[in-house]
Amino acid sequence: MNDTKYRTAYAETRELYDRLAPQMGGKDYGYEILYGPEVSSPSLFILGYQLGCKTKDKAMSEEKKRPAGPPSVLAYANPKEDWRLANALLNIWPADRMNDMMGGNINFFRAATVSEWATIPLSVRRELQAHSLETMQQLVEAYAPKRILVIGLDTLKRIPGHIINKGHVSSIDPLRHNPIAQEATLWGISALAVTHLSGARLKAGDRQNIYNYARAWSGI
Repeated sequence: MNDTKYRTAYAETRELYDRLAPQMGGKDYGYEILYGPEVSSPSLFILGYQLGCKTKDKAMSEEKKRPAGPPSVLAYANPKEDWRLANALLNIWPADRMNDMMGGNINFFRAATVSEWATIPLSVRRELQAHSLETMQQLVEAYAPKRILVIGLDTLKRIPGHIINKGHVSSIDPLRHNPIAQEATLWGISALAVTHLSGARLKAGDRQNIYNYARAWSGI
């Protein structure tokens, strides 16, 4: 079933992208679905919002914009450049503990900035986003990870049907009233949503508390 889901996801996403890319006003920078190889019942699925886009990504060939399958190594465990999110995750789990993890986003399609993404016609964005979210849910349910780490509290809010649980981490900053990490149930699976770990405004103490909580929560 997993193999069918994986192949179907890539085929259907390519078909959608081929149809809608001409309507994206030159902002068709390609997509990525899974961030690493398939794993049967992964220990953790790392779920983000949307892939960024750098200058080199914009120069990719049309074929590379349309991957036929996932990379052979989890991108977070083997970052090829200075990637703040990957470096943060490696501060929680060493690379050799990430071999049985998977990752992906609820929006597959690259965007240089939030404002630039917003220039794509609304109907096109909605179709791309709806396809991504539905497909990612199907993939996560098929692979059945033990837990889901959601990157960004706002990412969790964008996913219908999630349930907020009691466990959370509060900021050391008394003026920051919202949790910096929040336990939840997502698609029937135990989840932890954390403040985006690449954020420069995250205090060192808060960052370390998130690392410690995530490590203990995951049991990894």
